[in-house]
This record gives sequence, structure tokens and C-alpha cells, in this order.
Amino acid sequence: MKARIISSLLALLLLVYIYIFPGLPVYILLFFISALMFYEFLHVTNEKLTLGYYIICSLFTLMYYANLYLTIGLSIIPQEYLYTLNILLTVFFALTVLVASMFYKIKTFKEVAYTIFGYIYTVILLSFIILILKMEKGGLLFVYVWLGALGCDLWAFLIGRSFGKIKIIKDVSPNKTVEGSIGGAVGSIVMITAYTIIINLFYDAGIPWYVLVALYIPCGLFSQFGDWCASYIKRQFNVKDFGKIMPGHGGALDRLDSILFILPSVYAVFLLAGLQ
Repeated sequence: MKARIISSLLALLLLVYIYIFPGLPVYILLFFISALMFYEFLHVTNEKLTLGYYIICSLFTLMYYANLYLTIGLSIIPQEYLYTLNILLTVFFALTVLVASMFYKIKTFKEVAYTIFGYIYTVILLSFIILILKMEKGGLLFVYVWLGALGCDLWAFLIGRSFGKIKIIKDVSPNKTVEGSIGGAVGSIVMITAYTIIINLFYDAGIPWYVLVALYIPCGLFSQFGDWCASYIKRQFNVKDFGKIMPGHGGALDRLDSILFILPSVYAVFLLAGLQ
């Protein structure tokens, strides 16, 4: 329970920080969070993580967020080039890591593949926060991500602990149950529905009902996928946590894994609904 409270508080602090320090500070914070999660991921998936190898990964993480800031934050680069440049950065990163692995004899092609996936998992997925915030009502819309993850995680734990009997993925996460999963989905739906009613009444947000319904799946289900997939990766490498920055509660990736899976799907819903 403490781990879930800490996860919720960290996500809430991120939410508050975004409202208090918009602009460049947000890009800087997200870069550091991504760099930290990337390090935690590499530390688990690579047999030996060298400083030079991590510097390469950090530089490309920095370039990725710099591109976001130059295109979205400052509009120095036309925004129509945003996705093309991001794709190019990802391709060049993959090629650079592959070439670098030839000089680091300790690196295997399998570890290179892990690194490329880690870049997508910890850098690209988190960067969708920027894309959501750049929308007209981005501050209000980003709350859906936090409520979706919080509601799902909290209610899945409470219902699962009280009524859970049927194991859902016991080989990956023995404590996860079907009852808890359903409870998490319902709890998430209730929370984002209540939030939509409040912001439509008091903030004239104008969120259509069909957008709310479309958010039920990513908020109620995909956040659980994020948690399960993180557990699956840790099982594959026989580790309990990705990091140790919070003794007994893991690292940044352990605490934010649910949010990562919600971000792109929620952004897609907003984008398709024309909430730009």
C-alpha cells in the first residue's frame, strides 16, 4: 500500500510542478526523469553498464527533448517536422548504439536490442506528456493520465486484497487477480467520469461524452498493462525493482510504469477527437 501511495504522490508532484513551472522547467524535469528511468532499465537489462555507453544514451535522450522544446516550446523549428525529426533521432540512436557495441566487447546484440527498446519505453513514452500539454486545454487533459493510473492502481489493490481469488498472471505477478483487475478498471472509470463532470461544470472544459467513453479503455486497462509489463521484464531478469532511489519502494521506473502505457493512448484519443 505504501508503494502505491508513493507512486500517486510522485505523479501528483509531477502534475503540480507542471502547473507551477510551465515551459522549459517541464522539459528539463522530464529529461531528468527519462534519463533516470533509462539508467534503471539499462542497469537491469545489461550485464555491465559502462559510463561511455550510458553517456551515449543520455545524449540522445537530451537531443530528443531538445527537439521537442525547439519545435513545441520555442517554435524555432516548424512543428510539421517534429515527428520526422523524432523518428530520425530514434533511427540514429539505434544505429549509434549498434556501432558502439562493436567497440564495447562486453555488449551483445541482445543487449543492444534491450537498449533500443529501453529508449522507446522510458524516453519516447514519457515525452507524450509534452504532446498532451501543448494542446489547448493540456493542463486539464493531463489530469486524466494521473487519475487513470491512480484510480486503477488504488482500486485494483483494495478490491484485489478484499475479494481477489482468481489469479490472472501468476507467473508474472502472483498477487494480481481478476477481481482486482475489474475493480481497478471500474475505479478508474468512476474517477475520470467524476472529474469530467466537474471540469465541464466549473471550468467549461467542453469534454464530449464520447471522448470520456473512449478514455475508459486506456485509463481502466492500459495502466494495468504498464504495471504487468514492468513486472514481466523484472521477472525475466530476476530482479525485484528497477532502482533503489527509494529504499524498499524501488526506483522511478517502478513508480511510474503505469503512466507510461496510458500516455500515448490518451493522447491518441484527444488527437482523434480534435482537442488540439
